Amino acid sequence: MSKSKGDARFALKQARSAARRGDFGNAERWSKSADRMNTVAERLAAPDPFENGDQNDEEVRAELLRRLTLFAEAAHDITAWEAERDIYEANLFAAIANGTEPPPPLRPHPGGPLSGDEYLAAIAQGKF
Repeated sequence: MSKSKGDARFALKQARSAARRGDFGNAERWSKSADRMNTVAERLAAPDPFENGDQNDEEVRAELLRRLTLFAEAAHDITAWEAERDIYEANLFAAIANGTEPPPPLRPHPGGPLSGDEYLAAIAQGKF
């Protein structure tokens, strides 16, 4: 039994003793202390959420590097697509105004149905 669990049991024992004596103020104080100590004991017994577990640092670094590379490429593609879209729209409006043939269709957005920000967020979250 850990020291924290032992302290929690002692506090609970003190709370029961105070309640038997009719000292409800101290019984409540010891009871709250026992609850807090029990919570601390449970937290200490739980695995550390910041430990990598089975993954080593190299795997984490490799995954982060992959995501960052993909993110940078996607951001560049989106910027290029937006520039192409602006040129396409200008040419389309000019063709309509002059009664000429419209330009060829614009290539699809790099993120597909996702907006630029949604696409980049999905990459950062590892969905791509």
